[in-house]
Amino acid sequence: MGVLYHSPLEHGETYHKDHHTPGWMIPVISAGVVLAVVVALAVAGFLLWHFCSAAPPAVALPPQQSRSWRLHHRHRLQQRRMQAA
Repeated sequence: MGVLYHSPLEHGETYHKDHHTPGWMIPVISAGVVLAVVVALAVAGFLLWHFCSAAPPAVALPPQQSRSWRLHHRHRLQQRRMQAA
């Protein structure tokens, strides 16, 4: 037996029996969904990397005393000490 069809006016339905997504829309929608997921993952990964690599100290310190500043400038400071010695 076939599926009984109710008119769109019954039960407040708006879906029509003859309605179907055009064939060209399916790959476009799929590509859009995939692109959105990739962009979301990329943004999340970048933010995670950014905040983990340069995490601000729990207590606000002058830039010279923060761990990230020391790590970032350690190489430069070592070069200056080598030149001064």
